[in-house]
Formats: sequence, C-alpha cells, structure tokens
Amino acid sequence: MKLQLHELWSRLQKVRYCTAGRALRVSIVMVVGCLLLGSMQLYLWTYDSSKESCLVRPSASGGSGSLFSVWSWVTEMMIFLVVPVVILIVNVFVMREVRLRKNIADSPRTTSYANKRLKIANRSPPWAQLKTFTNEEISTIHREPVAII
Repeated sequence: MKLQLHELWSRLQKVRYCTAGRALRVSIVMVVGCLLLGSMQLYLWTYDSSKESCLVRPSASGGSGSLFSVWSWVTEMMIFLVVPVVILIVNVFVMREVRLRKNIADSPRTTSYANKRLKIANRSPPWAQLKTFTNEEISTIHREPVAII
C-alpha cells in the first residue's frame, strides 16, 4: 500500500476543521450574535398602555440621525444586503470547486476510483506534490516498522 502525502494532508485538515466541537462553537456564536443583534430592540421600543401599542422610544427617535434610524439602516443593510452577497460569493466558490473536481475526475489520466479520489482530494501544500513512499521506505526512515492505514 502506498501513502500519498497530499492525501494524508487532506485527511488531517478534515480532522482538524470538521469536528463536532467546532460545529457546536460556531452554532453558539451564531445564536449569541443573533441575540445581541436583536437585544437593541429592547431599548428602541416601548409599550404605550394608553394606546395599547408599541412605539419607538422618544429618546431613540427624532430624525434621520437618530439612534433608531441609524440602527435600522445598519441592521437592515447587514441582513438584507451583506448576508445575501456573502452567501452568493460562497456559492460561486463552491460551484467552482465542484466543477474543478468534476473536470479532474473526468480527465483521461485518472484510471481507477482510487486515483480519482486522490486527485479530487484537497490541494496539497507545495512540498507534498505527489511524493509516494512505500512501507519499506517509511520503516527505514523511522528505523522501525510502521503500519500505514
């Protein structure tokens, strides 16, 4: 069995970045961010019991430079402009990567499923360009037998 360094590098990157703990931390940060973004509404709005409705707090309103106006513009531009544009850009990168991987997998040089998977794997760092080691070479480097998974 031969070990390819770029395949090992790809596996290490997946193990490093695609973890349940990281997903939990990202989810918690997203929830806290949404709560912080929405918590300003507690200050901006007040309930008027005589009119039985919610009104903008008088100290927060009062023209185009008021806290309410600025906060509304900033949050709405973030939610309805920045987030969709970022999602669009990420989707373009994903489609580009899928097309690139499909072209590599369909190229005539790939002869087997294993070769296709190796070529599709993450781009390797420059120092690991398709250097192949056999078990014997690895065991001589380490001076002891090494099992390669």
